[in-house]
Amino acid sequence: EKKLSWTYDDKNIEGFKLDRKRGDESWQVGYQVFDKSTRSFNEIIQLSPEINYSYKFYAFAGDIESEKKDTIFSADIPPPQNLTITSNSTTSLTLNWNYNLTGHEGFIVERKIDNGSWEVLVDNLDPFQNSFIDDGLDLPQNVFSYRVLVFLGDLQSIYAEVTLKYTLSFGEFYKGGIVFYLDENGGGLVCAENDQPSARWGCQETSIGNTYTEIGAGATNTLEIVTECEELGIAALICNDLVLNGYSDWFLPSKDELNLMYTNLKLDGIGSFKDGSYWSSSECTSSYACKQSFYNGFQGYDNKYLSTNVRAIRAF
Repeated sequence: EKKLSWTYDDKNIEGFKLDRKRGDESWQVGYQVFDKSTRSFNEIIQLSPEINYSYKFYAFAGDIESEKKDTIFSADIPPPQNLTITSNSTTSLTLNWNYNLTGHEGFIVERKIDNGSWEVLVDNLDPFQNSFIDDGLDLPQNVFSYRVLVFLGDLQSIYAEVTLKYTLSFGEFYKGGIVFYLDENGGGLVCAENDQPSARWGCQETSIGNTYTEIGAGATNTLEIVTECEELGIAALICNDLVLNGYSDWFLPSKDELNLMYTNLKLDGIGSFKDGSYWSSSECTSSYACKQSFYNGFQGYDNKYLSTNVRAIRAF
C-alpha cells in the first residue's frame, strides 16, 4: 500500500485528477478523480521488483487543467532502514534496524567474515523483530559484515548492509585475560584477572641466565627459569602450570611487560592489583631478580627468596 498526498491552497477548482501508468502499459487517463477537499489517496499496488507505477496529478475546473505533477512508486519491497551494529563485548554484537511498514513475512540476516562468502544466519526472522544478536565471535581478529533484507513470499527487498571492524582497548577482557598491550599486527598481551599466590622467585645464588627485559621476552624467560630451576612453588612455575579461562600458556611477565601492566591497567584502577611489588621473569644477578612496585611504579630488584606478588600473563 502506497500513499499519495498533496497540498493545494486555491479553492476555486472542482477537484483533482490522477493519471496512472503501470510499468510499460499505457497511461490510464483520469484513473482517479477527487473532490477539491481531498488531500491524500492510498493505492494498493502489486509488488514486483521489475514494475514501477507512474502518476500524473493535476487540478481541474471544467475543461481547464493545471500543470501536471509527476511521481513514481517503485513496486518493490523497501529495505530495512537505519541498520546499525553495536559490539556488546569482544565476542558478541547486536544488529538493529527500523521497519515501519506492515505486510511483509519477515527478515533474512546474512553474515560475511573478512573477504569470505555470505552465509545465511537466519532465513525467517519474525516480521515484528527489529534486532538480532550474533555471538560466539572473535571480533578483534576479523572484519564482520552483515546484510538484512525483507521478504514476502518469493519477493525480496534489496539489502541493507553494515560492517564492523572491532578495535581492542586496554582493560577489555579478551582471550582469557585483561588486555594491557597491543602490537600493530592484531596481537597483544593479557594478564590474569587476579593475582596468583605470592611466591619466591627461586634458585637463590644460582644464575639462570638467558632472561631478558623487553616486551615479548616473558614466555622464553619463564621457560628458561622452570628448565634451569628445580624448586617447587616458585613464581615462574606457578604461571607456567596455570590453567585459567581455557588457556594453559600463561607465563611470568618480563620487566618491560610488567611495567605495561602498571601503566596501562593499575594507574587506571583496572585489574585488582595490590599496591605492593610484583615479580618479573627478568633476572638481575644470581641472587636478585627484577620487580616493580605497583604503589608508585618504581622498578627495582630484590632477593630471589622473598615472597612477592605474582600475576600471570599470556600472549594472543
